[in-house]
Amino acid sequence: MNSPTPKRQLSLARRILVAMSVVALVPLLIMAVQGLHCGRQAVVELGRLQLEAVLASRKLLLESWLSERGDDLQSAARFPCGRDGCSGLAGHPTPDHLEALLRFERDRGVYESFAVFDATGRSMGGWSEGGHPLLESLLDEDLKTKLAASTGLAASTTHPHDNGRIGLHLGMAIVLEGDDEVLLVVVNVNLDETLSVILEDRAGLGASTRLYLVSADGRYLTDPIPNAGVIGKPAPMPVEEIHLHDHRLRSYLYIAAAPTLKSSTRIPALNWILVAEEPSSHALGWLRVLARRAVLTGAATFLAVLWLATRFSRRLAEPLRNLAETARLIAAGSTRERVGALPGAEAEEVGHAFNEMLDSLAQAQQRVVQSASLAAIGELSVSVVHEMRNPLSSIKLNLQALRNKVAGDAAYAELAEIAGRQVSRLERMLTELLRFGKPLELRPAAVTFADLADDAMRILREPARERDVTLRCRDDTKGRTFIADREQLRRALENLVRNAIEASPEGGAVWIEGRVADDSAPLLEIRVRDHGNGIPESVRERLFQPFVTTRDEGTGLGLANVKKVVEMHDGNVHGENLPAGGASFVIAIPLGGGARS
Repeated sequence: MNSPTPKRQLSLARRILVAMSVVALVPLLIMAVQGLHCGRQAVVELGRLQLEAVLASRKLLLESWLSERGDDLQSAARFPCGRDGCSGLAGHPTPDHLEALLRFERDRGVYESFAVFDATGRSMGGWSEGGHPLLESLLDEDLKTKLAASTGLAASTTHPHDNGRIGLHLGMAIVLEGDDEVLLVVVNVNLDETLSVILEDRAGLGASTRLYLVSADGRYLTDPIPNAGVIGKPAPMPVEEIHLHDHRLRSYLYIAAAPTLKSSTRIPALNWILVAEEPSSHALGWLRVLARRAVLTGAATFLAVLWLATRFSRRLAEPLRNLAETARLIAAGSTRERVGALPGAEAEEVGHAFNEMLDSLAQAQQRVVQSASLAAIGELSVSVVHEMRNPLSSIKLNLQALRNKVAGDAAYAELAEIAGRQVSRLERMLTELLRFGKPLELRPAAVTFADLADDAMRILREPARERDVTLRCRDDTKGRTFIADREQLRRALENLVRNAIEASPEGGAVWIEGRVADDSAPLLEIRVRDHGNGIPESVRERLFQPFVTTRDEGTGLGLANVKKVVEMHDGNVHGENLPAGGASFVIAIPLGGGARS
């Protein structure tokens, strides 16, 4: 069955590149959007201040203009006739007299028509530059109503005249001194010479800023742009916008269907609304330049970040490529290949750990080879032991019979004794060899150090007494138990104590000590010390290998069996020379129970 093909993934360098690009791009976008937003707010605020300043200055001019018109109308009602010593209109309501009253204004060209009416609206005379009838053109019902309700200046709605000019009728109800008669003085203002001059003055205005007047009901009083032809038509802004005079900028669709920024102020004298507005495209035009610059700056920054990210990602991924290449070489058979120096402290640490792992694997491989060899030797040993035991038993019996026959001959008796000891040595060697080659089957149970030490001392007390060696025990485990095969571990401890007895001089002492080492994982340490000659340097590295011994009568399998038993308990054993002389062997076994069945 074929294994599924692994899904191809992006390399580390590309993932780092993508991550760094995103990390760089997101802040750039945020800063760009924030910058444009702040720029727009700044432009709007600047536009607000500029339009408010324009409105304030034009409002003063308009109020001054209206004040002048009111003064003119009052003066006209009280102007001396200039003939026969008459004063004012009282008693002299003749066209000739009225014409003289407005001569000073005619000379200035401010008014096109002038008329005086009584309270009922009956014409009392007047003057018109073009000779048009006054009653039909100056005092209509709307203006008459406004004059009746006003104590000051009143105005009609601006409207086109037949001559192409825009008409604006201003009137005022005047009560002459010493007389209760009310006169309605009405004029037709020449806007081209007066009001338009104020609105069309471009001082302080932008190239696209528009100024115009709107009535309270939302109709154009003046054209927003020259010859727009919208006089008297409703303005496109909402009615609530017309009556809102807080000087905040508004955005709405102008007659050209373009978003427009607007601010307005009220002219209280006639309830007019002065509007200043500017198309958004002009007011915010420079933001497009800022946006282009922001895009160019952002693109340049992003390209720089992309270049740096590419270099950094390649440099960060280079150690991994080196590790992968080394792994491929080792897989191809170059087991001695190792990782060289890598850039960066972390990469160097990884390379060092990788090399240590390779060294450990090489050592493990050697141990596996040795284990395989030992396993083969073990199987061969078992076969050899079984084949040799019967002949060896026969030899031993025959030697005992011969020893009895030559008991009277000292020379032959000594030879028989030597042969018997060698046969016994061969038996021990075969027993150790069989134990070494035979797989262990542990029977774990709760054990204490005291149990093991008592068993070993009971068995070895006699051999120790024969060599005049004292066995001593020190228990610092406080009765802690652990899981182990008592019989197998007792044999391992017995082997170490026997070796210590044989290495000790007469009158010496062998110590069996137990303690609990509280490291990262609690361990039981069993230490066997003697005061002999120590471990020879020639065998220290091979001390626990099979068939390595320092005694003429040693089998070389005792320590190998000790190591085998201890490792089956997930422990370890080592030997060392003591500074004061003698040797020390330490068995360390996990207290948590590591015996393997």
